[in-house]
Amino acid sequence: MPHVRREKILQFVRSIPPEQGARIAHGLMYWAFLLCMLLFPFGHSFREAGSIIALISLVPYYYWNWSNSALRRFPLAWAWLVFFLLILVNTVHSVAPLESWDVMAPNLRQGFVFPLIAMECVRDGRDLKRFVLVFILATFAQGLDGMYQYTTGVDFIQGTAIYAGRLTGSMSTPRVGNYMAMALVPAMGLGFLLPCAWKSVLRWSVCLGLLFPGLFLLLFSQTRSGYLGFAVALAVLSVAVFRKVSMRSLAGLVLIVLVGGGLAMFFGPQRMHLEAVAQDPRWELWGLALDVFRAHPWFGAGVSAFNPAFNSMGLVAAINGQDIPHPHNVYLQLLCELGIVGFVAAMVALFGPLAWGYARIRKGIAAAADREQRLYWEMTAMIWGGYLAYLVTCISGHNFFRTWWLAFGMSLLGLFCGACIRRKHPFSLPEF
Repeated sequence: MPHVRREKILQFVRSIPPEQGARIAHGLMYWAFLLCMLLFPFGHSFREAGSIIALISLVPYYYWNWSNSALRRFPLAWAWLVFFLLILVNTVHSVAPLESWDVMAPNLRQGFVFPLIAMECVRDGRDLKRFVLVFILATFAQGLDGMYQYTTGVDFIQGTAIYAGRLTGSMSTPRVGNYMAMALVPAMGLGFLLPCAWKSVLRWSVCLGLLFPGLFLLLFSQTRSGYLGFAVALAVLSVAVFRKVSMRSLAGLVLIVLVGGGLAMFFGPQRMHLEAVAQDPRWELWGLALDVFRAHPWFGAGVSAFNPAFNSMGLVAAINGQDIPHPHNVYLQLLCELGIVGFVAAMVALFGPLAWGYARIRKGIAAAADREQRLYWEMTAMIWGGYLAYLVTCISGHNFFRTWWLAFGMSLLGLFCGACIRRKHPFSLPEF
């Protein structure tokens, strides 16, 4: 009986005209993912529902339209595949396989699938504008929730209290600062969307005014990695993407980062002060991560196995406690959990698209013949900047395999990669 039902299902699928099937599958995937991005910070259930619908739609879309898919034309798809296969190997080849699988399972339908979905959801400039609008709305709403929490002591959506003087919005912990840092960068594409007839000062003043709630939440979440990611992304965009690159501009970029960091250490929140940074418990964790790496240099201790690895080695986390799950540095985490082989694959998979996208965005902006073409590349650049912010927050942020964080970072990656691909290979559907 199961065999008969399977044959009937396959027969039905084959009977659907390719163009119609691809159009339906893409429509479901597109709107599920768009709504997922809009509601991303407001609850786990929104992310789960959106990811499941989008994933179920992605498979038949590839079946009916693989030859015209963005993934087929992505030159670094091999790097993603190698990285993903090594992660699967390290899920099995782990000092704690069950713990590794518990972390990997949700990422099989979100973190590692979202870049593929996002890539296929960019068809033209209208889609880029829609996604930028989604980020504007999401950061504005989440920012309003943070301001409500600042005023009343609890956030409006979850009823979460302020966490040790730090705002959490509806995301329950100050990790909301990392989300805001990533989402606010593409949201600032609003400055390019406003009427060209307006003076530059007016356009960017209106932009900052509308994004003020989100900026307020980022500031008062007191998330240092978020501050750094947001600042570096904007500095790189302003100096190295939208301007002609020169030694002077690069020196200006370094100066901006150094001066901004110095001011934050003296005049920023207490957590930013030099003394607080020097006494941060992360230093202990980073040392433990290096110890784990030395014990498992080539293939690592296994996916998300930092904790069982250092505990099995008899190492003591005197400041952080023995239950600390990750080293609060993605790059050290990848090094100690995946080893040298996995770390190299990860760097190619994560930074390869960043460099590839940068080259295409720079070329696209320089060659733009009209307002619409330039706007296309400006929106792409702002989403690229959001992904850069993600990579910077990785320096002292979460567990790499934390599902929401990986999913959002990979979504930004997929969106700007899809935009770069579609500019050269316009979206199309198979003919009847």
